[in-house]
Amino acid sequence: KLGPEFDRVSKDIKEIFPHAIINGNKNEPRTGAFEITANNKLIYSKFQTNNFPTKDEIRALLND
Repeated sequence: KLGPEFDRVSKDIKEIFPHAIINGNKNEPRTGAFEITANNKLIYSKFQTNNFPTKDEIRALLND
């Protein structure tokens, strides 16, 4: 298990894009990174925002 926020955001992504492939690092040490890549382009990084994205943010990012 990767944590409740990872699970929430993964569920939100799957609701918006059911065919999305979501990977998480279950191995220690985990750095707290959470990134969304679309078409080989980084479109969201938790390192930049210090937060997990909201469902509205995910929808806006993936619909650009």
